[in-house]
Amino acid sequence: MSERVVTVGPAGADFCGEENRAIQAAVEAVARQGGGTVKVLPGTYLLHDSVHLRSRVRLVGSGAGTILRKGPEAHSFLDADLGYGHYDISVAEPERLATGMGVTIRDNRAGGFYSTIATLTWRDGSRFGISEMLNHDYRRAGEGEVFTSFPPVSARFASDVAVRDLVIEGNRAENPRFLNSCRGGGVFLLAVRDAVIANVTVRDLNGDAISFQQCRNVLIEDCLLQGNTGNGLHPGSGSVGATMRRCRSVGNGQDGVFFCLRATYSICDSCAFIGNARHGVSIGGRDTHNAIVGCAIEGNGSAGIALREGDEAMAAHATLIARNSLADNCADKDTAEILLAGAARDVQVVENRIRRRPGSRPACAVAVREEVIGARIFGNECAGEFAEAIRIAPGSGTVLHSRPERALPVGPEAAPPGADRHLAPGVRAEHPASGVSDETWTLESLFALLPAGVGGPARAVIARAYRLAEACHRGQTRDEGTPYLSHPVGVCRRVIEGAGIHDPEVLTAALLHDVVEDSPLLAEDLAAFFTPRVGRMVAALTKDKTPGPGKPERDRAYLEQVRAADIPTRILKVADRLDNASHLHLSPKREKRRTYWEETRDHYLPLAADTHAGFHRELKEWVESFRWDVAPGDARC
Repeated sequence: MSERVVTVGPAGADFCGEENRAIQAAVEAVARQGGGTVKVLPGTYLLHDSVHLRSRVRLVGSGAGTILRKGPEAHSFLDADLGYGHYDISVAEPERLATGMGVTIRDNRAGGFYSTIATLTWRDGSRFGISEMLNHDYRRAGEGEVFTSFPPVSARFASDVAVRDLVIEGNRAENPRFLNSCRGGGVFLLAVRDAVIANVTVRDLNGDAISFQQCRNVLIEDCLLQGNTGNGLHPGSGSVGATMRRCRSVGNGQDGVFFCLRATYSICDSCAFIGNARHGVSIGGRDTHNAIVGCAIEGNGSAGIALREGDEAMAAHATLIARNSLADNCADKDTAEILLAGAARDVQVVENRIRRRPGSRPACAVAVREEVIGARIFGNECAGEFAEAIRIAPGSGTVLHSRPERALPVGPEAAPPGADRHLAPGVRAEHPASGVSDETWTLESLFALLPAGVGGPARAVIARAYRLAEACHRGQTRDEGTPYLSHPVGVCRRVIEGAGIHDPEVLTAALLHDVVEDSPLLAEDLAAFFTPRVGRMVAALTKDKTPGPGKPERDRAYLEQVRAADIPTRILKVADRLDNASHLHLSPKREKRRTYWEETRDHYLPLAADTHAGFHRELKEWVESFRWDVAPGDARC
């Protein structure tokens, strides 16, 4: 990271001020220079919006003397129904809000990722512009509302960021509405790669202290998370390779740490989870290959460590619980210090020290429910009064009491290649085929994939196609908010790497395959600008999206059109489908996820089988893995 350092402070700094605007101005200035450090001097800084981190920027305070304090909440109901994908809102009491404020938009149907958090960017009467697209339809009849709730510090679709040495005060007395933990936290990361949160205190926040979703390689160390109404730590929604060490999660209103949906290959090491209202550690929901080691877990309202209920597809497989100290949990609920539930297999509970003091509620040291498939319980020390030391429900799977013969493949170091392939481009550690970083989607990144034999004239054609795609898709975004250009570039990369195609006409068609659908250009224009072959390939890949009756007939005609195309064109279509599929988990539209998966299974998997063996194998793996995301009872966090 760059050595550039700028300071922010009440006075005598490079950027002077005592609100988020001064900090944000410094962040933007450092980001424009390619990265560096924003040093926040001692003082209390009032936040009306999140401090939005950018790639390669570190936010560093001055220890306990640097306090970021959330401002008081403002609120208004909607005065019009709002539509998904729009960038404006209409409110009943606009005088309560102002541009520059961070807001949450929601109604009573929009939980989890379906609420929207954005910044107000302009005002026209009762209408405000917003910085992010609406993630859902919001209705007045559903108590649609807007209020100033936002993560005090956040990063989205970024890499190489850090937050250090500061205090975040949530001011929950003046912020009565809960901050949605899938969209916020005291520190919140979404689709971030390589992040450090160190020596940060988050206290008194109406929400989770630290929440990170769809991230890779997050390190959280030496943090204090105290007196928040949500969870202390929330590794969630597909995050891979997190390390949480020497953190203290104390007196929070939910779990000390809540592993959410599909958090994998992560570790809690030498942390303390004390006096939280629910579990000390809660894990389940496709959370696999995680380790809880060397932690102190005491006085929590329910289990010290709980593997949540779930069938075999959703259980917490390959969980290591080792060398922890547990005492006097289950303060408000009869359960167990360590509770194993769900159809989990390969669970190891080894060498933990478990204590119950006189007068504690009745509890087991370790309880194994009947749905558990396989566990190993060995070398644990139990002291005090227990209902039972180990309770194994009749009908449970194999429970062994011998020393494990092998180490479980848990934690960040055990993550195999491809463990993060479900994450967005730019978040994955490496491209699964080549090991090339996906962090940027530039022309240079494409040229780096081409062999030296692809010379200047061919590269000039590809560059011209790239610039045209960039112009045609300018301002367009995908469902998850990333620039649309990342999609045609992603398709082009797949064609180069997965199919080994370097033909400039095919790569040009890959970059331009959506421009006829998304811009005024015609296939005939592309034939004239480039070659007739490019025009034909793009025409074959262009779908008639005319609204109105007859859509099923148009869809069938399009499939026949693609099936009748030549092999290179069909390869482009399958690569297009693969790239879209890799992003589908980010779409907030459940029905879109379901229909896209069904269409891929029924129509494009057979097409891939007749087109390209490698792409067929990738698409088949995706169809199999994604079926759990579209099954009934889908819960995204």
